[in-house]
Amino acid sequence: MPNMTESEFKKHMASKEFTRLYVLWGTEKKYVKTYTDKLVTKVMGKNISDFNYHEFKDNYDIQEICLSMLSVPFMSEYNFVKISDINLNELLKNEKEQLFNAIKDIPDTTVVVFSMPTLEIDAKKPGDFKTILKEAEKNGVVVEFKKMGDMALEKHLSTLATRNNVSLSRINADKIINMCGNDLTTLINELDKLCAYVGEGNEITDKDIDLLVTKNLEAKVFSLADAVTRGKSTEAMTILDTLFYQREEPIAILTVLSNAYIDYYRGRVADECGVQTSVIAQEFNYKNRAFALNKKTMISTQGLRDSIDLLIEVETKMKSVSVNQKITLEKLISKLLLIAQKGRAYA
Repeated sequence: MPNMTESEFKKHMASKEFTRLYVLWGTEKKYVKTYTDKLVTKVMGKNISDFNYHEFKDNYDIQEICLSMLSVPFMSEYNFVKISDINLNELLKNEKEQLFNAIKDIPDTTVVVFSMPTLEIDAKKPGDFKTILKEAEKNGVVVEFKKMGDMALEKHLSTLATRNNVSLSRINADKIINMCGNDLTTLINELDKLCAYVGEGNEITDKDIDLLVTKNLEAKVFSLADAVTRGKSTEAMTILDTLFYQREEPIAILTVLSNAYIDYYRGRVADECGVQTSVIAQEFNYKNRAFALNKKTMISTQGLRDSIDLLIEVETKMKSVSVNQKITLEKLISKLLLIAQKGRAYA
């Protein structure tokens, strides 16, 4: 069977024409876990017998895994083997060979699923995982769950809110994404919190979002960058103090802050050269972060260059010599504010 999309996989499970080998993986971990659980329920039913269900997620005894594939189902149509987050690159050569040989001879009464709900695998360089993928592509099913784009996420959040009898506009869905990032698990948790707060039949407003949604580090630091570039010294220092209070690492703050300024600069240069930001996003592999290139600042182009030079200087210093990182970061923000106040020449 070829690789399946999410919708194709839903139809496949509904048909109950199960194959012997499945691989569920991808960057959207929420869906990997959800659909793995759905597959288990579809194949084994809600009341799963320990005789016919074998799960491996911490102890990867390869011999035991291979033997479990050969188990004969007891009072059930299938024997199910679930292998979660196995890092094949860490196995010994003979263990890999044993496992690869076993998946080529899975009995018709056994269903094996390799599920990756937390383990990150590079799609371009999957390493030894490629062998599992190839076998599943030939004799099983592969489903790769990729991160949704911003527009798809907006629609998804609005739809989920509607299911809870709560109204959420696409504009406010976009605001939640900008504050939280594109991790679906995080977004759903924040949406559940908002739905519970406003209650059925009501609408989630931007004020509700500001009150309840927990910003991720990137969103917090982008707020810091926005305050600095607008010359709002009190607001900038308040955000920085909050980040310190929340025990965010200074070097992590600096890294995200540098990225924010680089986003400003790339967006500015694209604007000045008449190049669409989508081209820049593709060139620099922004993927779901293309929105960052559309953020505007009133600082002059030279002011952005001076700011980036300063950020590089401070990052090099913090990584090479022993300094009080909090004080160093406070001094950096003060200097960036001075640059912003002097260089507000771009309109």
